Amino acid sequence: MSAHRTEQSQAEPAELADFVTRTATEHNIPGASVGVWADGRETFAGHGVTSIENPLPVDEDTLRREDGGPPVHR
Repeated sequence: MSAHRTEQSQAEPAELADFVTRTATEHNIPGASVGVWADGRETFAGHGVTSIENPLPVDEDTLRREDGGPPVHR
């Protein structure tokens, strides 16, 4: 995986969402989330489910654990 940022352009939310969905699908990842803070603006994209065993949708309320454990919803 690689992400690019040029001085001329910054990823828009729809582009980030497309990238996350395409990359997770390509690598057979059931769920992923990405948050970006750049130029004073926060952008979020989520795809899929929190886990196969407990398939809640990944969204802006999904909390990721630092220890690598399963994600949780608030």
